[in-house]
Amino acid sequence: MSLSRRLSLLLGFGLLLSGLFWGFSNPQSDEATAAPGPTNPPDKTAAVNVPSPVTVQRATAGITATTTSGSLEYAGVTMPNRTVVITSETQGRVVQVLAKTGQTVQRGQTFAVADTYLKTLAVRAAEAQLTQVRGQLEQARRQTDRLRALAAERNASVVELENAQNQLSQLDAQHTAAQVQLQQAQRQLADATVRVPAAGILVERTVEPGAVLQPGTELGKIVDISTLKVRIMVPEQEVFRLRLGQTARLQPDALPGLSLTGRITLIGSLADDVRNFPVELTLANPTRRLKAGQSVRVTVSGER
Repeated sequence: MSLSRRLSLLLGFGLLLSGLFWGFSNPQSDEATAAPGPTNPPDKTAAVNVPSPVTVQRATAGITATTTSGSLEYAGVTMPNRTVVITSETQGRVVQVLAKTGQTVQRGQTFAVADTYLKTLAVRAAEAQLTQVRGQLEQARRQTDRLRALAAERNASVVELENAQNQLSQLDAQHTAAQVQLQQAQRQLADATVRVPAAGILVERTVEPGAVLQPGTELGKIVDISTLKVRIMVPEQEVFRLRLGQTARLQPDALPGLSLTGRITLIGSLADDVRNFPVELTLANPTRRLKAGQSVRVTVSGER
């Protein structure tokens, strides 16, 4: 038998064995592809399970937003209604500081006093200069009036009258300058007493007796928490459900059970990098029980 014939027989025998092996290993292939038989109709009296409301939470830029039953809930932080920095408007050495950190202060209250010795001398010198120039000015006016009357009767020359009028103009300018100098000296003396610019709580004091002040030196910081602001970040899909003046419920995390009412006073027009819009709420805090920087949960009824 030739070699090619032997190879043909071996190949055919191998194919036969492969077919037999595949047939025995898949005995139920026909049954698996058969059409399913009839099934019983569903029982119409069976109970239907209704899915319960779903609460969805999202973490957006560190602020958690929750949507439950049509209400929108966010996490926010309280902020003072305003923060005011106390600054010096004059120079001099501090001799007295009259307010302490944590103290409630009122607008116009004396905060600190700088040395007034040199400033008092400057005021007295300016007053003396003004008095002297005022006397010279009154004398020049009388002289000018006299020469004007004489010139009308041709008893004084035109040159004499013009000289008197020029001197009067110079003294009038000196009088104005002396008045300005006195006002400046008085202002510097008044600025030696640093007064509280706004009512609130002194949360920071950065000056002590003996310190040397310069104009613009920061002396302290005041916060007004009689009214608080709360800032939340609202996703772009929900910001259009809010409106100015809308009320909201605020619950401080540190005071469980306490529920306060706030009002939306600002809806931002510019989103951040993750498409969240800043929204501010305002609430009254007359007892100052809440502090600035506290975490609160804000619940708003989402309108459509």
